[in-house]
Amino acid sequence: MKNLDYTDFDLQEKTSLPITQWSALISSSTGIQCASTRLLAAQLDLSIADAFSLMLIHSLPKLSTGELAFFLSSSSGKTTQLLDRLEKQGWIQRSKAPDDRRVNCLSLAPERLAEFEQAQDRAWAELFASTPPQDPNELRPISDDLVLLATLLRSQK
Repeated sequence: MKNLDYTDFDLQEKTSLPITQWSALISSSTGIQCASTRLLAAQLDLSIADAFSLMLIHSLPKLSTGELAFFLSSSSGKTTQLLDRLEKQGWIQRSKAPDDRRVNCLSLAPERLAEFEQAQDRAWAELFASTPPQDPNELRPISDDLVLLATLLRSQK
């Protein structure tokens, strides 16, 4: 995975949000992600690190062990211990990457997928239960910009 910095692409040029609003949006989304991870961990009776790892594995198909270690800012040894624990509990499966047999790809175990998704839905519902409703038309420009950001980040691999 290539390391990115702000010079790789100009968000202001390609989106409707000024860079100061991008910064606020990213900070806000980080807070929301932390809160939702805590709620999910409580729902599934897991540690926050385990719940966050499951969220990443669910969100990023064919995530490798090395990529997970990178996202967790963790050593490969600690990540392997975490994955061993999740595998023993039946949460994940490891499979060899078709293009490189040395690489393990991670996925949620099919028999626990519905349980995970239901807990994640409950966590999100609990998180947003106390927030005031938003007019979808107000959120559309932000949604469009987030899709564009995701596309730009994926193209930088």
